[in-house]
Amino acid sequence: MRLQSRQQFCPISHTLVLNSHNGEFVGHLVDISESGLKMLHYSPFVKDEYLQLLLKIHKDDTVQFAVDATCRWSGRSDDDSYFMGGFYLPQPSIEFVSMVGELNRQRVGVSPADSALAFMSA
Repeated sequence: MRLQSRQQFCPISHTLVLNSHNGEFVGHLVDISESGLKMLHYSPFVKDEYLQLLLKIHKDDTVQFAVDATCRWSGRSDDDSYFMGGFYLPQPSIEFVSMVGELNRQRVGVSPADSALAFMSA
Protein backbone atom coordinates (compact mmCIF):
# COMPACT_ATOMS: atom_id res chain seq x y z
CA MET A 1 0.00 0.00 0.00
CA ARG A 2 1.36 3.41 -0.97
CA LEU A 3 1.61 5.79 1.98
CA GLN A 4 2.49 8.88 -0.02
CA SER A 5 0.79 10.57 -2.90
CA ARG A 6 2.82 10.80 -6.09
CA GLN A 7 2.81 13.81 -8.37
CA GLN A 8 3.27 13.30 -12.11
CA PHE A 9 5.22 15.75 -14.23
CA CYS A 10 4.21 16.53 -17.81
CA PRO A 11 5.62 17.38 -20.19
CA ILE A 12 8.77 15.53 -19.22
CA SER A 13 10.87 17.83 -21.40
CA HIS A 14 10.50 20.36 -18.57
CA THR A 15 11.98 18.03 -15.95
CA LEU A 16 15.63 17.09 -16.27
CA VAL A 17 17.66 14.80 -14.04
CA LEU A 18 21.41 15.42 -14.09
CA ASN A 19 24.42 13.84 -12.43
CA SER A 20 25.25 16.37 -9.70
CA HIS A 21 28.99 15.71 -9.99
CA ASN A 22 29.52 16.36 -13.70
CA GLY A 23 26.22 17.84 -14.92
CA GLU A 24 25.65 15.03 -17.42
CA PHE A 25 22.07 14.33 -18.45
CA VAL A 26 20.70 11.21 -16.72
CA GLY A 27 17.00 11.22 -17.61
CA HIS A 28 13.61 12.85 -17.20
CA LEU A 29 11.53 13.00 -14.04
CA VAL A 30 8.22 11.15 -14.44
CA ASP A 31 6.75 11.39 -10.95
CA ILE A 32 7.78 12.18 -7.40
CA SER A 33 6.71 11.74 -3.80
CA GLU A 34 8.22 13.05 -0.59
CA SER A 35 10.67 10.13 -0.46
CA GLY A 36 11.07 8.90 -4.00
CA LEU A 37 10.98 9.51 -7.71
CA LYS A 38 10.41 7.67 -10.96
CA MET A 39 12.65 8.48 -13.88
CA LEU A 40 12.76 7.76 -17.61
CA HIS A 41 16.39 7.15 -18.59
CA TYR A 42 18.50 5.82 -21.46
CA SER A 43 20.61 3.19 -19.72
CA PRO A 44 19.79 0.81 -16.87
CA PHE A 45 20.72 1.34 -13.25
CA VAL A 46 21.67 -1.40 -10.82
CA LYS A 47 19.38 -2.10 -7.88
CA ASP A 48 20.74 -0.44 -4.71
CA GLU A 49 23.04 1.83 -6.79
CA TYR A 50 23.60 5.16 -4.98
CA LEU A 51 23.33 8.35 -7.05
CA GLN A 52 23.72 12.04 -6.38
CA LEU A 53 21.30 13.82 -8.69
CA LEU A 54 20.26 17.32 -9.58
CA LEU A 55 16.58 17.73 -10.50
CA LYS A 56 15.88 20.71 -12.78
CA ILE A 57 12.30 21.75 -13.38
CA HIS A 58 11.89 24.32 -16.16
CA LYS A 59 9.16 26.75 -17.05
CA ASP A 60 9.68 30.50 -16.90
CA ASP A 61 12.25 30.03 -14.15
CA THR A 62 14.28 26.99 -13.23
CA VAL A 63 13.86 25.33 -9.86
CA GLN A 64 16.48 22.77 -8.93
CA PHE A 65 17.01 20.33 -6.10
CA ALA A 66 20.05 18.22 -5.23
CA VAL A 67 18.98 14.77 -4.02
CA ASP A 68 20.73 11.62 -2.93
CA ALA A 69 18.94 8.59 -4.33
CA THR A 70 19.15 4.82 -4.22
CA CYS A 71 17.86 2.78 -7.15
CA ARG A 72 15.06 0.43 -6.07
CA TRP A 73 14.28 -0.95 -9.52
CA SER A 74 15.15 -0.35 -13.16
CA GLY A 75 13.78 -1.98 -16.29
CA ARG A 76 12.77 -1.44 -19.89
CA SER A 77 9.91 0.96 -20.59
CA ASP A 78 6.74 -0.28 -22.27
CA ASP A 79 8.08 0.46 -25.75
CA ASP A 80 11.58 -0.96 -24.99
CA SER A 81 13.21 2.26 -26.21
CA TYR A 82 14.10 3.56 -22.77
CA PHE A 83 14.37 2.44 -19.17
CA MET A 84 12.20 3.35 -16.21
CA GLY A 85 13.56 3.39 -12.70
CA GLY A 86 12.31 3.92 -9.19
CA PHE A 87 14.55 5.72 -6.72
CA TYR A 88 14.31 6.13 -2.96
CA LEU A 89 15.37 9.44 -1.39
CA PRO A 90 16.50 8.59 2.17
CA GLN A 91 16.94 12.22 3.30
CA PRO A 92 15.19 14.68 0.96
CA SER A 93 15.73 18.34 1.70
CA ILE A 94 13.07 20.43 3.42
CA GLU A 95 12.73 22.46 0.21
CA PHE A 96 12.12 19.33 -1.86
CA VAL A 97 9.49 17.98 0.56
CA SER A 98 7.82 21.41 0.63
CA MET A 99 7.72 21.52 -3.17
CA VAL A 100 6.11 18.07 -3.36
CA GLY A 101 3.59 19.08 -0.67
CA GLU A 102 2.71 22.24 -2.57
CA LEU A 103 2.24 20.27 -5.78
CA ASN A 104 -0.07 17.85 -3.98
CA ARG A 105 -2.12 20.71 -2.51
CA GLN A 106 -2.43 22.36 -5.92
CA ARG A 107 -3.41 19.07 -7.54
CA VAL A 108 -6.96 19.11 -6.18
CA GLY A 109 -9.09 19.95 -9.20
CA VAL A 110 -6.03 20.53 -11.39
CA SER A 111 -4.43 18.15 -13.89
CA PRO A 112 -0.92 16.85 -13.01
CA ALA A 113 0.61 18.85 -15.86
CA ASP A 114 -1.10 22.07 -14.78
CA SER A 115 -0.17 21.43 -11.15
CA ALA A 116 3.56 21.08 -11.90
CA LEU A 117 3.49 24.17 -14.08
CA ALA A 118 1.46 26.11 -11.51
CA PHE A 119 4.18 25.44 -8.94
CA MET A 120 6.75 26.93 -11.28
CA SER A 121 4.78 30.14 -11.72
CA ALA A 122 4.09 30.58 -7.98
